[in-house]
Amino acid sequence: MNRNDLRRVDMNLLVIFETLMFERNLTRAGEKLFLGQPAVSASLAKLRDLFDDPLLVRNGRVLEPTQRALAIPKELQPAMDTISGAVSRAKDFDPSTSRDVFRIGLSDDAEFGLFPPLLKQIR
Repeated sequence: MNRNDLRRVDMNLLVIFETLMFERNLTRAGEKLFLGQPAVSASLAKLRDLFDDPLLVRNGRVLEPTQRALAIPKELQPAMDTISGAVSRAKDFDPSTSRDVFRIGLSDDAEFGLFPPLLKQIR
């Protein structure tokens, strides 16, 4: 594949692959990515086609990576880190003018104990 062929690669699939390799579970990967399990499953099918490998094979309740799946992160990690760094430096963050929406997920206990002082600090 040459660089021109990269036009056909959905880079979001690589983020999903990275999460799947860490979680080894479609539902948990979906939760981390704010995607439904069917969307993650469809993405895995596309990844399997892209890499021409099953990548993750069900073994009971766990997805076991193939040898190819274990090799892919070693190849992709430096590129993903570089892309992430380049994109994050593309725009400076100024909290006084930012209109971005931030979501904080906490358990009930953490919300009760930690959120009031955190909210006070943020304000």
